[in-house]
Amino acid sequence: MALTSGTRLGPYEILAPVGAGGMGEVYRARDTRLGRDVAVKVLSTLLSSDPDLKLRFEREARAVSLLTHPNICCLYDIGSQDGTDFIVMEYLEGETLAVRLSAGPLPLPLSLKIGVEIADALDKAHREGIIHRDLKPGNIMLTKSGAKLMDFGLAKPFTSTLGGVTPAPIPSQDPPKMGASALTLPYAPSTEHGTIVGTLLYMAPESIQGRPADFRSDIFSFGCVLYEMISGRRAFNGESRLSIVAAILEKDPPPMASLQPLTPVALEHVVLSCLMKDPEERWQSARDLSRELKWISAGVGLTRAPESTPRHRGKLGERLAWAVAALCIALLTWLGVAYWRSIQSVETRHLHLSLLPPLSTSFVPYNFAISPDGRRLAFVAAAQDGGTTLWIRSLAAGAAQQLTGTEGALYPFWSPDSRQVGFFQASKLKSVDPSSGAVQILCDAPGGAGGAWNNRGAIIFAGSTSSGSISGISKVSASGGEPQLVIKGSESNASIFWPSALPDGDHFLYFIIGSSNSRRNQGIYVGSLSSQEPKLISSEIVGNTQFASSRLYYVRDRSLMAQPFDVKRLQTTGPPQAVSRQELEVAPVFAHAGFSISDDGVVVFQSATESVSRLSWFDRSGKGLEELPRTGYRDPALSRNDSLLAISSDDDHNGKHYIHIYDIARGTSTRVSDGGTEVFPVLSPDGKRVAYAGNDGRTSQYIDVAATDGSGKLERLAASDFLIPNDWSAGGRFLVFMNIQNGASELDILDLSNHSQTAYAPGTEAQFSPDGKWIAFSGQKAISGEDAEVYVGRFPGPGRRIQISNHGGAQARWSADGKELFYMTNDKKLMAVAMDMSHGEPVAGVPHVLFQTRISAARTVLFQYAVSRDGKRFLINSTPSTGAAPLTVLMK
Repeated sequence: MALTSGTRLGPYEILAPVGAGGMGEVYRARDTRLGRDVAVKVLSTLLSSDPDLKLRFEREARAVSLLTHPNICCLYDIGSQDGTDFIVMEYLEGETLAVRLSAGPLPLPLSLKIGVEIADALDKAHREGIIHRDLKPGNIMLTKSGAKLMDFGLAKPFTSTLGGVTPAPIPSQDPPKMGASALTLPYAPSTEHGTIVGTLLYMAPESIQGRPADFRSDIFSFGCVLYEMISGRRAFNGESRLSIVAAILEKDPPPMASLQPLTPVALEHVVLSCLMKDPEERWQSARDLSRELKWISAGVGLTRAPESTPRHRGKLGERLAWAVAALCIALLTWLGVAYWRSIQSVETRHLHLSLLPPLSTSFVPYNFAISPDGRRLAFVAAAQDGGTTLWIRSLAAGAAQQLTGTEGALYPFWSPDSRQVGFFQASKLKSVDPSSGAVQILCDAPGGAGGAWNNRGAIIFAGSTSSGSISGISKVSASGGEPQLVIKGSESNASIFWPSALPDGDHFLYFIIGSSNSRRNQGIYVGSLSSQEPKLISSEIVGNTQFASSRLYYVRDRSLMAQPFDVKRLQTTGPPQAVSRQELEVAPVFAHAGFSISDDGVVVFQSATESVSRLSWFDRSGKGLEELPRTGYRDPALSRNDSLLAISSDDDHNGKHYIHIYDIARGTSTRVSDGGTEVFPVLSPDGKRVAYAGNDGRTSQYIDVAATDGSGKLERLAASDFLIPNDWSAGGRFLVFMNIQNGASELDILDLSNHSQTAYAPGTEAQFSPDGKWIAFSGQKAISGEDAEVYVGRFPGPGRRIQISNHGGAQARWSADGKELFYMTNDKKLMAVAMDMSHGEPVAGVPHVLFQTRISAARTVLFQYAVSRDGKRFLINSTPSTGAAPLTVLMK
């Protein structure tokens, strides 16, 4: 029965009716206690008379009331008076998106703005364990303060587990629609009742088929809304319910560019990914989706889909014509006016593009190179199954070509004529001709750490000796042959990485990480193919450096810098200028930043502000279970009882990493470090302390220990060049850590009872067995990422080493009972080996593959996964199958 003005429902005084729907009436009311206007929905008799439905609604309403977000309509209260049940919400003034769309498509900037706001709202709901299940234009209100997501009447709470979500128990039949929006309009598409819950036109395939919905179902509905905002028509239409169902289950909507020719290609890709039939192929979080839309919004007007037949509609047609003309001018400037680019200062760079990876792949960090002519990009991409291959993409055409025979490729680099690409694969240096696809083996190159192709037909590369340490810089003919050592590593100049050719064909740049005996030797050097005497250019530059357009490019303090450089005098001639500020970081240990420069100054980089990986749980078959809600997490370490997770977290996506302790049972996170450079945490056996590595901004310097509850003071355990803690012994007395000096890694043992330090063995990534009598570790070659094997050695020794892996391995992890050992292969497969510990020394079984991972590492070194206590689940720092962070292109 309709309420009249002046009726009181508790403290709420009815002012006027607003609208009505099948589940109740909505009124504007006054909260007499707080003096504010609210929306009151009086629930239908159907809901109020069913005790089970009413109880469920109240429980879900309480969950929704916790959603505080600027783009979510707030639920204030729920109550009952004299048999009348009602809910109280934020009163919104504006119009629904459905009403706005009745006038046609929205301008692209407005569509992106609304899309970002609703994606952020969905992200908030999903992180709180709630899926909406009825996302549609009628449930989005456009207000002066922005878009508001409304009507959580069909919202389903999920049970949150370590930031992931798993469906709560589902009754045999869902309740009918329970509207909670401030306004339900009679001309908006109705919400279906009964077993199909939601609005058919925006419903995900799995919901139509009666399968449980999850947050990816919301993402499908969101894709339908995005499509409609941009194109002006619904993604799926039909003359009957049956034809609509058939369209959703079997058909793809027409490309948006065929309806709106200026639709950005990247936006088409985003919406297509939302509308994939299989939930596993969609965006896996609203947060990543929001970030993609923000990237597109920042560059809108620069990358557009090709225009077909132009539409002339008065002023609109004129504006479209001007937009197309502007696009053509931008492309001509990009591809044809190299001279203009070369004379501009660094600060005048203005064309900013985002490149997405091929569909269902993600970019492998640090593994891309722009061709010298600035026209093509070589990059390594990971497929959904974790396999990686080399691709070539034309920046002008946008098409990407996958090169067969390049599986597992690393660190691509171009020939000076931009016709061939060099790369490392399986301890070999190889080249490929993208036009023919022909791959050629040039020479052996174990532990390849960067290569460069000079204009005299020689390739210069960094490689390692058979012992695994970085040996220096070698050269080989571009047609192949026996490599010759040019720069030899020694005790005084430690590890050598990342050569880069200079234009005279003789000199090249390379980077040295100084040892503790000679820190002064660290920096960027110029070497020569005709002389053994290198020249120090700068001791302040840390990491890979490239020369282009009379400048040296490198990363300092997370900014890409360009500094004038005289190639004849081999010295800098002026102060550096920032090309891109606070967007890059230098990778730990390998001192490599993800950027590449063409000869005429086209810059490509991958931003550190948008992480490309996230921690995800998998079972022993490789099935994805759930993932932590945030990107920016890495270096996972579980406590012995699985109650705590230690991680290195880039919370603000600004390149600053802190150690966090996540309490799995309570769902809380505590930051325990404050330097912003902390990585590689390991938890003590009792879970009360965490050790981690920190650095001074140039190299890893120390190991600190903090209390996992955030109390007390930090304790400094050790300090040197590169120190990485690996594990605590079972009793907590010993800490094993990697001590990286002079290009090699040694495993050292720290006795915490007296702070004495002893060497254990050359190697990396060590972990004590559960009984503390053995240590599993990778051979020393693991520091170069190639040809390492996993061993088990007695602790404290002496005793022989027992080889566990047989075709390369790293990151060995014990099961909690010591009866199984896990490790990663070089091609990122997770392996398991049965261990019989009952014979005085371990007896290893035959290694077998559990599953192919997408572990986030160009090389599988340094722990990036953790094993649950029962050995049935694995938390892996994984690159996403789709939706990874794009590459950014900067041009003048």
